[in-house]
Amino acid sequence: MYASIFFDLKCIYGESHLLDDLLTDVFDMTTRSTIFQSHMAANALHYTPPLGFFRNFILDKNGANEKSLNLKKKGVVPIVDITRVYALSHGVRSINTQDRLRELSDVGGMSGSGANDLIEAYKFINSVRIKHQRRQIKSGQSVDNFVLTQEISSLDKKHLKDAFGIVNDMQSAMSSRY
Repeated sequence: MYASIFFDLKCIYGESHLLDDLLTDVFDMTTRSTIFQSHMAANALHYTPPLGFFRNFILDKNGANEKSLNLKKKGVVPIVDITRVYALSHGVRSINTQDRLRELSDVGGMSGSGANDLIEAYKFINSVRIKHQRRQIKSGQSVDNFVLTQEISSLDKKHLKDAFGIVNDMQSAMSSRY
């Protein structure tokens, strides 16, 4: 996890060339180290989308968030992690997930359709999450990432299942590759 966070570093003050030099050396090592890539891929498989065998939602079953979908942990994080693994193995230095996916497509690290599918899944999952958070803010609740399925329209449920399916497919492909 700490290694994953490291690759999202940005210089906000001081001598930016120091960070650039460090990242250049580290990226040179990560693009050649299949063992490191394998460990990063294993970490990226830790969170899987909440889809069961028959494409039904697997809901959280504990505490106040029972019968909900954690869209950040089970939707957004897997996409960010998949993208980071592919970016590290292909020397892509963008930090933003969508920029990484576009650049991966450009350098041949991921197919154009795979990158576009992940971008669309990422945007859609985040849009459902943000709508949920907007409702919470309007009703004076504290903001979280746990969306009750009854809050989600039937059309959005179908699209969420499609988005989660894309993430599942990409995790499977990554698992085979790394």
